[in-house]
Amino acid sequence: MTAAPSRLLRTLSALAGADLPDASTLLAASSQRVFTAGQPVFHQGEPDGYVRLLVSGLVKLVYEDPRGRAFTKSILQDGELFG
Repeated sequence: MTAAPSRLLRTLSALAGADLPDASTLLAASSQRVFTAGQPVFHQGEPDGYVRLLVSGLVKLVYEDPRGRAFTKSILQDGELFG
């Protein structure tokens, strides 16, 4: 992994009390994926079990109601966790 995820991890409030070895352990157990614009990261209702750290770019979280109407729930940017 690059240095960018490591820097971002240290700024997350969820890891505010973590020491450097904890962040290193977390990074060692993680993987980095790259998505193209418009490519789904996951779909609503799919079992997942992952937490994602957005290193660079934007992610639009969309909720689809039972009638099939799509609503933008939020737009995430660098350094945000989701999943």
